Amino acid sequence: MIYCLPLALQFPLFSLVLTFWVLLLTYMTNRFAGKTAHTVPIAATDVAVAR
Repeated sequence: MIYCLPLALQFPLFSLVLTFWVLLLTYMTNRFAGKTAHTVPIAATDVAVAR
């Protein structure tokens, strides 16, 4: 569908779709890996272990 548009709109819309796709895949990957907002960052655990 994007390729049916005029050339001046194809690249910007392709970039938006690609950005949305990457954000969606990143969100799904983090969610299925168990990385949510409730997890402790790695840097904070390294500091706690070093003490």
